[in-house]
Amino acid sequence: MNVIHSITHKQAERITADHLKEIHFEMIEELQRNNEERSLTHTEHYSMIETVISIEVIMKELVFPDQYMEWKLAHGLDLAY
Repeated sequence: MNVIHSITHKQAERITADHLKEIHFEMIEELQRNNEERSLTHTEHYSMIETVISIEVIMKELVFPDQYMEWKLAHGLDLAY
């Protein structure tokens, strides 16, 4: 039997934000590993940085400003990469 589930716009935003946070976290971890092991090419490294920054820009639009700042301070890209 097919069951159609409907979610609200708010729920969709929450799901999107949660998945973006997870992807962002994994990419930051990969960048940290690369700093130690140099496992990425320069092109891959800069591509990952661009993607992480893009996620941070999207997150700024998806969540409330105070939630974004709290998340950004705790998990945002350290420009040392």
